Amino acid sequence: MRVLLVEDDNRVAGALVEGLRRQSFDVDRVGTAQLALERLGGSIPFDVILLDLGLPDLDGLALCHRVREISEVPIIMVTAR
Repeated sequence: MRVLLVEDDNRVAGALVEGLRRQSFDVDRVGTAQLALERLGGSIPFDVILLDLGLPDLDGLALCHRVREISEVPIIMVTAR
């Protein structure tokens, strides 16, 4: 399963990436909404997005709406909110 992790906090992202890879997930991590949209526009599809709400360049909910305009990939919010 291919996971797009959208998380700007290196500590949180590191723990998530480590745990997911330990369970044999293929994880692609980005720290901004812009990079997430670029990756989603690529040729290899993702099976799920793990999305933080607090991103530096765009609110996670706004990114969620933008993703829905181009994809139906499942989205799981991963946030301290």
